Amino acid sequence: MVCITRNILVKDRFYGQHVKLEGYIAVLRIMSEVETDFTNYTLVLGNVIGSTNMTLKHISESRPSVPKFFNYTGLVNSVPTFLLVGGFNGGRLQTFVIETAIAGTDKWVEQLRFSEKDRTFLQKDILTFIFNITGLWPNSYDVRVRVGNDIDWIPDHVAPKIHFTITSDDEEMHSSPVAIIVGITLGVLIFITVIVVVVVLTRKLKLSGGKKRQEINEM
Repeated sequence: MVCITRNILVKDRFYGQHVKLEGYIAVLRIMSEVETDFTNYTLVLGNVIGSTNMTLKHISESRPSVPKFFNYTGLVNSVPTFLLVGGFNGGRLQTFVIETAIAGTDKWVEQLRFSEKDRTFLQKDILTFIFNITGLWPNSYDVRVRVGNDIDWIPDHVAPKIHFTITSDDEEMHSSPVAIIVGITLGVLIFITVIVVVVVLTRKLKLSGGKKRQEINEM
């Protein structure tokens, strides 16, 4: 941050009269802006008589910055889980889009979309999100985060991207509760059916044996 001043002839109107005075121009230059630079700046002018001041608010109007951190944290309850720490939003509400592609294909599929204020994934820490991606089959995947606001989106080539793999063992662990319930139900039904068949055959054999004994007695 640099403040530059230079002499200048100032034209103004005092008490109904046009006057020319020697004055200064102050220029505040902010190089490589960061989030903390977007705040209020107050200029104070004074002399032996008194002072005056003026406050300006420096507002950002740009696309968001690249997220600060993105990582695959592993399986949580058999589901791939990720940690994301967002960056500066550019002065506007930013949106995160999570996309996956089979490794090496570059065919991206949107999996999640949420804003920086979405409490579904937002943690207590500012701009820290934890989310998971469901419905993926065993394979090697790339996952990336695209970020944008109503001004623009970050270029795809700078979007953070990581690689992870789901093995067949992971997929077996990832079986849905519905599938498990259906499997158990089918198993129970098969067991009951076998018992019923055994009972029916046993009764038939008993009836058949009884008839034969009756025929022998009659003879």
